[in-house]
Parts: sequence; C-alpha cells; structure tokens
Amino acid sequence: NHDPINQKDSLNPLRTVNTNVNYTIQGNINTFEIISTIVKLGNPQAMKDINKFRMLLQNINVNFTRNLNSRYYDLTHTPSFLYEIGKTMNPQIDHEENINNNINDSRNLNLSTGTRIFDIGVNFSYGYRKNFTYIPYQKTKTVTTGQNFPNINIQADLLNKKIKFLDPFLSSLSIRTSYNLDKSKDEGTNITTERTSKNFTPLFSVQGRTRNGIGFGMTYNKSEQITLSNSGGFITEQKVISNGLNLNLDFTISKSISKKLFGFLKVRSEVNANLTFSRQNNKTIIKDVEQQNSTTTNLNGTLNFRFTEDITGSLGILYNANKDNIAGYTNKRYEINFGVRINF
Repeated sequence: NHDPINQKDSLNPLRTVNTNVNYTIQGNINTFEIISTIVKLGNPQAMKDINKFRMLLQNINVNFTRNLNSRYYDLTHTPSFLYEIGKTMNPQIDHEENINNNINDSRNLNLSTGTRIFDIGVNFSYGYRKNFTYIPYQKTKTVTTGQNFPNINIQADLLNKKIKFLDPFLSSLSIRTSYNLDKSKDEGTNITTERTSKNFTPLFSVQGRTRNGIGFGMTYNKSEQITLSNSGGFITEQKVISNGLNLNLDFTISKSISKKLFGFLKVRSEVNANLTFSRQNNKTIIKDVEQQNSTTTNLNGTLNFRFTEDITGSLGILYNANKDNIAGYTNKRYEINFGVRINF
C-alpha cells in the first residue's frame, strides 16, 4: 500500500505492507485399511479374524492450519515475492523503525478418532498448537506452545434397554464422562509461564426420562488449573480448583376436557414445569495460601400453564446464594414472578 502523503522523497516513497497467509490441510487416515495391509503381508489367513473388527475402527481425522500475519510500516521499497506469499516473514529490505511492526505465526494440528464397543461410544482427540509473536522494534518475542492430550469422551445411550429391570420405568437413560488434559507454555523475553489444566467435564453425567414423561438429570464437573510463572528467577505458583453439581427435573402434563365452559369455551389444560439446582465451588491457592474460596448455589423453578388457547400464565421462583468461605458471609437473593395473559 503506497501512501503518497507520507513519503521520504519522490524516489523512495514509504510504504505500509500487511501480509496474511493461511494454510489448511485436511484429510483422514483409514485405520482399518492400514492394519489390513500389514496383516496381509504377514499372515493372509488372519484376515478372517481382522474383518470382525472392521466396525470398531474409525478413520483418524487430520486437520492442520497455519496462519502467517505480519505488518511493516515505512518500507523504502516493495517487498519481495517470497514475502508476499508468506514464504518469509521478514521483508529483508530497509525500513524505518516503527513500534507497530510485528510478526505473528500460529500453527494448529488436530487429530480425532473414535470407536463404539457394546453400544458405548468412545472418542479420542489430540491437539497441538504453537504461536510465535515478534516485535522487531522492541526486539521482543513470545512463543506459546500447547498440547491437548489425552482428550477422551465416553458415552452410553439407551441403557434402559440394556438393564432390563429399568426398561418398564424409563424410556431413555444415558451416562457420559469426559477427561481433558491441556498443557501450555508461554516463553516471553523476561517471563515464562506454564499452565496445566485437568478437566472432568463432566466427571459423570446421567440423563433420562421416565415412561410418564418426567425428565431428570445429574451432572458433576471437576477441574484444576496450575500456573507456574518464572520472572527473573522469582517463581509463583497458582492453583485454581473448581467443582460443580447440577440437577434438573422437568415434566409436561396435557389434558383436554371435551365439555365446553360457559357453553362456548372449550378447555384444554397444559402444564410445563422445570426445576434446576446447581452448586459451584471455586478455590484459588497461591503459594499454598488460600486466597479465594467461594460457593454459589442456585435454585431456579418455572411453571408454565395454559388453560385455553387464549388464557396462559407462568410462575417462576429463583434463589441465589453467594458465600465467601474465607470471610464467612453470604449474599442471598430471592425472586418470585407470576403472570397471567388473556387474549380477547
């Protein structure tokens, strides 16, 4: 980009150049075909046994992205073609020093696959990321690397069909658990920060519905994050621990009355209700000293009803409590809402 006003002289105009280059590679690896090829080379007769596992082996999905971004102000010449297509992030020509000149290079690799054993779905994924930022004027660079592994999710559906004594009472029942480990490292000019996150989101989750239409669920999450900062040899450790419980209940009652009210109004009653309870605890510990410890409790209930097509209403209740477990005080809030709507 040529700015005719901001120029050094008529022969060497100053230029501002922005580069943004994106690379994306996607594909999948046929796991079964690879294993089959290896088995055929070693023992062709064993293929009969290998075919039994065809449905258990899913393809591995691969996704790689790379983003190159740079901005240079006050260049005395047009950059080379290699710079313009992202082959190099340095224009390699004279330019005025400018604090806003910067280079950013980010890369991400993700692999995912899964299987299904006895109607239990198991999904795995792996993630790697790297980000490089450089400011030439300050001669500072920051490199961030991270890895997300293992990342596993296990879910079993329609357990009421597998557990025979539950089937007469439940129309659906599923359970799920998930675990994720994420590690990252930020290396700056004067400080290095390492983070480790362990997340069970959820540690367990149960969702179901009875034969008469009552839905229920229970979910428990637990996570922990440890941060280590090293600045000039001074190390600080911070730990954040969170755990939460969620319960929910819902049902719908619908009933038609064939008789007309007041001789002209046909009545159809319907009630929908939902009740949710949650409790969350968060702790922050710095150098083995508890700096923050709080518990939040919520109870939320709603009741929607319809007497006729033109007469509807709702009732809502809300309870919220925030407790500071270190200071020992609690803030509470209550709400009750009721409304009726009549259309003429």
